[in-house]
Amino acid sequence: MSNYQTPLPRAWMAKIFSEMQGFYGTRYTNMWKTGELLPNGDDAGHVNMMRVWSEKLGGFADHPECISRALETLPIEPPSLPQFLDMCRKAPIEQPKALEHKLTDEDIKRN
Repeated sequence: MSNYQTPLPRAWMAKIFSEMQGFYGTRYTNMWKTGELLPNGDDAGHVNMMRVWSEKLGGFADHPECISRALETLPIEPPSLPQFLDMCRKAPIEQPKALEHKLTDEDIKRN
């Protein structure tokens, strides 16, 4: 069995990166910055970070509430990828709400 997972969508990663940058400022962005600029002007370290995090967080695509919860409970210091993954794993998974079934008069008579 492969460990490969479908990466998170680019928009999700942009939101995660934006949230972290907004919370931690340059402490977060400097963790990944290499200073090597790509032809489009993006920092190579940021691009690599987004790719790796996207792949590793791909397992949470069906549970975005875990990522949201991790972003809501950020620690004082910016988390590394293993720390953020652990935060996502520990977040409660929301269970789908069961549909309420009310018995009709016919159901009651039949029973």
